[in-house]
Amino acid sequence: MRIQYRLLLGLIPAMLSLFGALAFFGLKDTERTVLAQITREVYELSRAQSMEFEFVFETGRQAAEGLAGGLEAAPAGGERFIHDLIKGMLKRNPDIYGSTVATVPGENPLGTYAPYYYRKNKNDLAYQSLAVKDYSYQWWDWFRQPLKSGKSVWGEPYFDEGGGNVLMTTYSTPVKTAGRVTAIATADISLAHLVKRVQGITVGKTGYAFIVTATGRLVAHPEKGIISERPFWEEKFADSKFVAELREILKEPQAKGGGEKIEHERTPSRNWVVKTSIPATGWTLVVWYPRDELLSPMIELRQKMAVVAALIMAGIVFYIMWISSMMSSPISKLVDQARHYAMGDYSEVLDTKRGAREIRELSGAFNALGEAVVSQLKAVEKETSQKERYLQELQIAAEIQKDILPTQFPPFPELAEKIDIYAIIKPATEVGGDFYDFFRLPGEKIGFLVADVAGKGAPSAFFMAMARILVREFAKKTSTPEEVIRRVNMILQQDNASCNFVTMLYGEMDLGKGRGRFVCAGHNSPVLVTADGQVKELPVSRQAPLGAVPGVYYESTPFNLNPGETLVLYTDGVTEAMNGERALFGNARLTDSLLSVKSCDSRSLANNLLASVKDFTGDAAQNDDITVLCVGRPTEVLNRTVQFSIEETGPVFTMEIPASLSSLAPLFAFTAALREETGLSEDEMKQVNLALEETVVNVIDHAYGGRSDNRMEVTLGAFPGGIRVIVTDFGRPFDFENKRIKYDGKADINQPVGGIGLFLMQKVMDSVHYEPATETGNRMIMLKRKKR
Repeated sequence: MRIQYRLLLGLIPAMLSLFGALAFFGLKDTERTVLAQITREVYELSRAQSMEFEFVFETGRQAAEGLAGGLEAAPAGGERFIHDLIKGMLKRNPDIYGSTVATVPGENPLGTYAPYYYRKNKNDLAYQSLAVKDYSYQWWDWFRQPLKSGKSVWGEPYFDEGGGNVLMTTYSTPVKTAGRVTAIATADISLAHLVKRVQGITVGKTGYAFIVTATGRLVAHPEKGIISERPFWEEKFADSKFVAELREILKEPQAKGGGEKIEHERTPSRNWVVKTSIPATGWTLVVWYPRDELLSPMIELRQKMAVVAALIMAGIVFYIMWISSMMSSPISKLVDQARHYAMGDYSEVLDTKRGAREIRELSGAFNALGEAVVSQLKAVEKETSQKERYLQELQIAAEIQKDILPTQFPPFPELAEKIDIYAIIKPATEVGGDFYDFFRLPGEKIGFLVADVAGKGAPSAFFMAMARILVREFAKKTSTPEEVIRRVNMILQQDNASCNFVTMLYGEMDLGKGRGRFVCAGHNSPVLVTADGQVKELPVSRQAPLGAVPGVYYESTPFNLNPGETLVLYTDGVTEAMNGERALFGNARLTDSLLSVKSCDSRSLANNLLASVKDFTGDAAQNDDITVLCVGRPTEVLNRTVQFSIEETGPVFTMEIPASLSSLAPLFAFTAALREETGLSEDEMKQVNLALEETVVNVIDHAYGGRSDNRMEVTLGAFPGGIRVIVTDFGRPFDFENKRIKYDGKADINQPVGGIGLFLMQKVMDSVHYEPATETGNRMIMLKRKKR
């Protein structure tokens, strides 16, 4: 599309919108101002008229209450007294049309009595009695309502036929004697003057006013005459919507100086209603006036402005067409230059010395764009070459890492009964900085490690490969793990221009005994999962990372891995894994994850821990490598130490176990297996387990001095109606006879320490005998028989 048409399509709607908005909002503002002024004037007129009506009604109220007060002050006054009070009140209040004092039959000594005075003309009063059969004042609302309620009340407008014979409203107030209503005093206000004043209120040519009483009857409405017979919402109007809206307006609070919009069948457009209240009677003066009739001058002005705006727009369109034709010629040259750029030709240069200043600047910008594109293409080509080299480095590093990590599980099939090893690694990037390793050592020993190299990418991969090779080589030639790590640190620290370093937890273990030592080079402490399902952190001596500090002499920490137990080694990517709220996985969740695994084999522990980390982090990005290495001793190691035989008395189990509380779980399993053979009850077998536990604790604490790297032998022999338990240790014997009488089971603050365990054993077992320092060790022999 040509540029002039684009300009027209872009500018004309914008200018139309601008001019239209200015005209619309300007006229609307003027309209609001005019309507507000008119509404204010109508409101002031209506308010002044309402105040005049209020004054008349208030005068009637005061006069009636003054009349009632006079009668209450002189309750014994006779008929002449009443006549004089009424006439005097009417002479003092020319706005009151008439008045009566109507007695209550049975409550007043005058009986049925109602003298009524009203104005015959401006100066003369007329009299008649309302206590006649044709009138029956007792049935009129002006008498019945205050008599029933005991309160003063303004009545609805009515035609007093047989009384004053005019349209009026009456204020009635009760006269009380000794707390009882004896008469009703009234003041009648003629509505002829009020109707005339209301009908004289006009706004414009068709606006009018009317009064709505408290019950909804209309007074002086042009459609309903002087007064309607029913509430206006029950009357038949030409426009029912007008009735509904008027009713809603009358329900709302009085808005000072404001009007309300309302629709009416007489005019198709919106109209306005102004209301003011007459508080004395609860009536409302309503003024209705049509909107368009009042705004007709403004409507004519709006039409004239539309014609002027159309002429202005025609001139603007002609001017735009002329300007756009002047601009389109140089732009075609820019289009040709853009086509050259699109085809990769940046040799063309536009003229920047001729033409309008904007065109010259645009041509210069095009030329600069071509130069910038050429420069950018060269930079992209260079960056692409560098990225390809970097990707090659990453590929090499990934292959190095893939080759150095052991991937066969189990790694040593011939040692499957002695060791259970499983490892898993999840790098954060293409090439991670974590690695693990395990290998055979001379003398049925293995070495294993978990490490974390600082940094990522190819340099870290090469540093990782070097560290792994050094550990393997020195482990085969060096007798202690401390010396292995010291030598590795010495080599890595030399010529370390890039200042790389690696944290490492290295361990060596004797597979036969389950004993080993850890060396920690700035790494996380390992975690031990015991056979009975407990999880605890093993304390290690934490020292400097490898390659960071020269000349470090590392220390080792001993450990003992019993059958059924598993060591868990991990990198900080596990405990420092973060979720979307930047909370850390932490040591507590690591412990919970290990506790939740029913099967304590290495594969289950590692996979469950990795799954727990994934569930915790969710969709959050992985910030660090995650590595887990589990080293366990299968429970078969314990089972192989158990000797089983059948004697004449029954089956016998003999087993060699570690001097550790973790050995209690398999012992209790064997006693449970023998329960059926012995015939003991469940409670009796619990007593056997209690004695067995106390014996094992005494051996660990006293015979071995709390050390857990020793062994003990347990023999469980079943016979019909009982079980024999023999626990043999190879530690320091103790004085059984002296210890057994040290505690007698009584609570005494001076009781010496010790003897409680032996006391419990003697309590729950039928026979307890100790043989110290025999050829086969110290023997505790216990017997438990089934109770008859």
